[in-house]
Amino acid sequence: MPDSIVRLKFVDLFEMALSMDLLEGAVIKGRVSDGSEIEVQFSARALAKLESFLVHANVEQAKHHSSH
Repeated sequence: MPDSIVRLKFVDLFEMALSMDLLEGAVIKGRVSDGSEIEVQFSARALAKLESFLVHANVEQAKHHSSH
């Protein structure tokens, strides 16, 4: 049976813990739309990919906002 996609709508992020060991990654804690608290653990590789995605998103947003 294939894995199903879990979709969460984050409404608040309230804590981020980065490991001092670059190989360990990070933990981000937040709250989703139903009020539940969620803890997401990122490997170092996943954290690097997330950072890259966010940089790309910021560049695209800057292009959009500078054109107005």
